[in-house]
Amino acid sequence: MNKELLIKAGLNKDEATVVSYMLSTNKTTFSRDLEHDLRLRQPVVSIVMNKLEDIGWVKYNKKRLEGKGRPEHEYSLNKSKNAIVRELIKKLNEEKKEIESTVNQLQKSM
Repeated sequence: MNKELLIKAGLNKDEATVVSYMLSTNKTTFSRDLEHDLRLRQPVVSIVMNKLEDIGWVKYNKKRLEGKGRPEHEYSLNKSKNAIVRELIKKLNEEKKEIESTVNQLQKSM
């Protein structure tokens, strides 16, 4: 999906970058892969993925890799591309109604 279109639909640049990447690869992704492939810093990836998890678009598992150390987060899409697009359209339509209501109220006040 086009990153610029996702930005126009209300996602910030980093969210649009990650969602576009995950939709295009359509596979489970580790946080380190997002950092490397998208050239994003770890805190940015963490913030974006937390937001996407909160809205239900992604899910994650903690995977312990070889040896000791911290587990890595393994992310995958929790919704299909069509479901994500439907949610974005619904949100945009709600915003459109609010704008139309405000315009009508302003016109009545003239």
